[in-house]
Formats: sequence, structure tokens, C-alpha cells
Amino acid sequence: MAAPATANRRTLERIPVNRSVEVTRARAANDFFDATVTDFSESGVRIFTRRLLSKGERVVVHWGQRRLIGMVVYCRSEQNGMTVGINLSMGR
Repeated sequence: MAAPATANRRTLERIPVNRSVEVTRARAANDFFDATVTDFSESGVRIFTRRLLSKGERVVVHWGQRRLIGMVVYCRSEQNGMTVGINLSMGR
């Protein structure tokens, strides 16, 4: 059994995907940039992008005909970009 400090605190199942999407910032709605959704759940989505985003920033993930509005809750630098966690319930 995992120690409490390392246990996964998520209650919703994450679904792994590899889906290309476009993202816009709420403050720059016409500035589209590419990203890849790496997983999602009912309340959030994780993307990989080469664009710099900041914690607390409101974004829109354009996934086909859907528009997922959320707030960046974490950013982690990677070798060729960054992994970004977006909470969808906070963006409403």
C-alpha cells in the first residue's frame, strides 16, 4: 500500500490519450497554438505544448467541435516543451 504522501489523491479515473488539439488563452482568444492531450478525466485535462503557460491562466482547449474551458493548475518543464494540468471545473 502506498504511503499517504505518495498515494494518488485523484478520485476520478484518468483516460490516457494522444490527441492533437488547439489551445487559446482566455485573454488572447485568436492566438491558437498546438498541443497534445495526454490524458483527461471528468474534471481535467493534461496537455503537452511548446507554448509557455502560467499557473492560474484561463485557457480554452479546442477539441474537435468541443470547447473545454479551464484554468491552468500546474506547469512542468519538459525537454521539448511543458506538461500542463488544466482543471475544467475552475474555468467556469
